[in-house]
Amino acid sequence: SDSSVENQHGDVQAEYKLRFKRSLVDHIEGETSFSYKKLLLAAAHDKATSRCLALQDALKNQGNDRKKRQFARVLGCATLKERQQISERYVELFSKELGANGLIEYVASKFDSVHRRIFSAFLKVIEPEDTNDAAADLAVLQGAMEEAGEDQADAAIAILARRTPLQMEGIAAEFQRKSGTSLADRLKQPNDTFASPLFKDAEFRAFVAQLLLPPMERLADAAHYCLEGWGTDNTGLITCLVHLSEQQRRRLLEAYASRHRRDLAQFVKSDTSGDFEFGLVTCLRAPCEVYSEAIRRTTGLTTNKRNLINWMCIAKDRMDQVRTAFAAQNSGQQLVDLVKGSDDFRSTLASVATRVCTESAEQAGAAAVGCGLPPAPSQAEAVFRFNSTVNDLCRMRQASTEPLVIPERQQQELACAFMFWGSKSGVAPNLDRPAVGEMLRGLRMEADPSALPQVFRTWDSDGDGAWDWNDFVRFVAAKVNDPGFADQKPLGELI
Repeated sequence: SDSSVENQHGDVQAEYKLRFKRSLVDHIEGETSFSYKKLLLAAAHDKATSRCLALQDALKNQGNDRKKRQFARVLGCATLKERQQISERYVELFSKELGANGLIEYVASKFDSVHRRIFSAFLKVIEPEDTNDAAADLAVLQGAMEEAGEDQADAAIAILARRTPLQMEGIAAEFQRKSGTSLADRLKQPNDTFASPLFKDAEFRAFVAQLLLPPMERLADAAHYCLEGWGTDNTGLITCLVHLSEQQRRRLLEAYASRHRRDLAQFVKSDTSGDFEFGLVTCLRAPCEVYSEAIRRTTGLTTNKRNLINWMCIAKDRMDQVRTAFAAQNSGQQLVDLVKGSDDFRSTLASVATRVCTESAEQAGAAAVGCGLPPAPSQAEAVFRFNSTVNDLCRMRQASTEPLVIPERQQQELACAFMFWGSKSGVAPNLDRPAVGEMLRGLRMEADPSALPQVFRTWDSDGDGAWDWNDFVRFVAAKVNDPGFADQKPLGELI
């Protein structure tokens, strides 16, 4: 639960089984217990699988209120594509329990009429609608608030299930423009001010209000609900805090402090204990702080040399930041003083501990997403290095009868292009849609501008509106493994 690079859970599990002849999940099951085990299992699985397991656990083991909250939490904080991935993975994992009726009927049978309708709609596999008609969407929602017809209710649910966070924010802004008040405040009014049975349900209105918030504010409120009042919802907290990238952790802490005037990590610390507390707080911390503390924990009366080597290697690309974190955590002690010694092993560790990294914003961003190289200094060099690498990969693919898995060295060489255009993105160091468009035009990889929306959605693995590093590598791998691309004239290599 520290800070795995996004989307690598499958790779980690496969490597673990290869090295230790045992499933990582089985090992966690056998060696841990209670909430700490739940946390580690959620972190070990990919995001879609962990969400499916959380939903199934809610249906089987939690009371009606917590069951509804968990579904609202998971589905309300998920993107459209993540919900699609959850639905597909749920069928793979629990086909026996679902039976012939399938996922939608199975979930519908577990809830009251209102929640049955909304959760079923959110689990259906749907494509996003590229519409910006907030006024029309608002009219549908207001129709369902003010009229009791089933058709109006169904239309409102369809709007809620198909709109992105940005589109929902547009609906809220349109209501504010027309009425001078917020839609969230309207939803807080008494039940009897609404005509539809759907909107008379206070929990449903709270769910709609959640959907009106930007994603990180949604998540901040979901985490807060797990902590406030009597009794901490440990399972809910796990759902909220695992699988956050470094950027998302920082944005969640900022959103929580803004909305609730409190430090989320300290709140978690005060409401939990033991290994579970340590694991949850780790999910919120900056990776370099985690690496620094892990290195310290490997030493003491005896040193776990294998773990020390592993953590030093994990930390090496961000060693400047790790040294700073170590000194801050250990009253000014220097990391090199902890690991240095007279033998070759200690000398090597000291060399790693004093490794010079480019402590620029660009290099820090590259390391944060799994890239070992900073952006190319110019577009011309980014194109040259990308094209040279892709040409090498195409030759490797042509010489093989098997699909090519891009080797790590070539992946890192491709990073110069990813980081160059990522540095200009609105979600730097990742790529938003305009940045992907600029990159593809610069690399001359997509000639048809009208194809960009579909290309972007196809490779945006979680539907969050950004290509991360692994999305980019998968896109290039698909190109290289496409015979129509790999067998064409090599890309230009002039700078």
